[in-house]
Amino acid sequence: MCSVKDQRFWQLCLLVLIALVVLFALSTILDDSTRKAFLSEDGPVEIASAVLYFVCCAYLLLKGGLAFFKHYPYFVVIPLLFGMRELDFDKRFTTIGVLKSKFYVSPLEPWHTKLIVIMLGLAVIMLIVMMIKKHLKALWESVRSGGDMGIGVVLVLAMLVVSKSLDGLERKCIAIGLSVPHLLAKYSSVAEEIIELGIPVIMLLLFRHYFSQRAQSASQE
Repeated sequence: MCSVKDQRFWQLCLLVLIALVVLFALSTILDDSTRKAFLSEDGPVEIASAVLYFVCCAYLLLKGGLAFFKHYPYFVVIPLLFGMRELDFDKRFTTIGVLKSKFYVSPLEPWHTKLIVIMLGLAVIMLIVMMIKKHLKALWESVRSGGDMGIGVVLVLAMLVVSKSLDGLERKCIAIGLSVPHLLAKYSSVAEEIIELGIPVIMLLLFRHYFSQRAQSASQE
């Protein structure tokens, strides 16, 4: 991971973050029905998020080719899975969502469906373990040195954590006996969807930056 500072990369990231804030501000002035339609499941924001994840996959395959996929399959597969998750593929084809524990014990789901899901899940876990083993040290070094790639990855991870924390915030708080202010309950899901829209954009900028730095390094050899 390169530690070279690229002002254009960070300018683009800043523009994306500003655009997300503006989009959130605009959503607050919409009436409830319009806002719900705009940010609902299968709505324009969710569809755009999924499409952008698929664009990330296509970009990686076009820029890196088969050689890149062979060396770093997880970088292609993970955005693909995120895009499929945005389109609710985890529950679109089964009675119970495959991310719920009761899917695996429910008599409503056939055993062969559970077996396929388990095998796919293990494959994904293996890819994640491969990615961590191969890149965690370099990521840590890049973060320590303030490198573009390291800080960029931390930004993506932070956005993922925040969006996941906001998902069903009111339900989570009620479950542990906490009350949620009306405005926070009203707009937390809005913020979640908008942050999720920004994640694949930042990922795409990171991948673009990676290939740009790699091309520069190759030209200097």
